[in-house]
Amino acid sequence: MTQKQTIKIFLAEGNPTGLRVVEMFNWNGRGLVIPRDTLASALAREDLMTQGIYLLLGESDNAEQMLYVGESENLRERLRSHHRTKDFWDTALCFFSKDGNLNKAHVKFLEELLVSEAHAAGRMQIENGNVPGKTRLLESDEAEVLIFAEHIKIILSTIGYTFLKKPTEFEQERDIFVCRGPDADARGLYTSEGFVVLKGSLARTEIVSSAKERHLKRRPALLADGAMVEHDARSLRFTRDVVFTSPSNAAQNILARNANGWIEWVRESDGKTLDEVVRK
Repeated sequence: MTQKQTIKIFLAEGNPTGLRVVEMFNWNGRGLVIPRDTLASALAREDLMTQGIYLLLGESDNAEQMLYVGESENLRERLRSHHRTKDFWDTALCFFSKDGNLNKAHVKFLEELLVSEAHAAGRMQIENGNVPGKTRLLESDEAEVLIFAEHIKIILSTIGYTFLKKPTEFEQERDIFVCRGPDADARGLYTSEGFVVLKGSLARTEIVSSAKERHLKRRPALLADGAMVEHDARSLRFTRDVVFTSPSNAAQNILARNANGWIEWVRESDGKTLDEVVRK
C-alpha cells in the first residue's frame, strides 16, 4: 500500500513506552501494544474481551528474537494464560475489530497468514513450529481479511516491528555492495533497517584471535537456526537474507575479524566504498 495514511497512537497510561492503543483513519480495527509489565492495566480493558489475533515478542537465551502468533475468542483470558505459562515474551501486540466483525474463521486465517509470512521472512525464531494449514473463507471474506492484515502490517512497521517483511522487500533497484576477504565473499544492501547480507553470501569460518566477542555474538544463533551453514572447511554460507544492525557488524561477521563496514563494503558496479556512496 503506497497511499498516505494517518495512524493515531494513544498513550493509555501517559507513558510513550507503556500501554498504547493504535488506530488508523477509516479502519474498523484496533491494536494494543502491551509491555508485559503493564499487563494488569491491559487486562482491565473491556475492549480486550473480544476475538482477535495476538503476537508475543521476546528474546531467547542466546539473544535471538522470538515470536509467537495466536488467536483467541477472548484475548484477555488468553494473555492471562500466557503470562502464567510462557516465559520468553516481554511485549504482546493484539489486533481486533472495534465492531466485532471478525469471527473465528477470520482470526484463524489471520493467524495462519502471519505465521506463514513470518516464516517466509526468516527474521525471527517462530515459536509456533510448522506453518499451519490454510483456513478456507468465502472469496469476499478473504478479501476483507487480507485488507485487515495489510493494516496490521502497516501498524507493525510504523511502531518499529518489521519482522513480517523479507529484508529485501523494502528495496527496489538498490545498489549491491560486496565484502571480500580470505574465505569470504558476500553481497549486501544498505537499507533503512540496517545492512542486509544476501542469501548465498560466504563468511569466513575461522575467527581471528583479536576479534572482539561482542561483534560476533550473533553467529551462534545464526548457526543454530540454520541461517548460516557449513559451505566447506573454511567458509560458512548464508541460507537466507539476514539483517545486521550496521554495516560494520555485517562485515565483522563476514570477515570474522574487527572491521569498519563503511570501508569494507564496496559497490559492486564501481568499487566505491559504502562511505563514499552514502556518507560523502
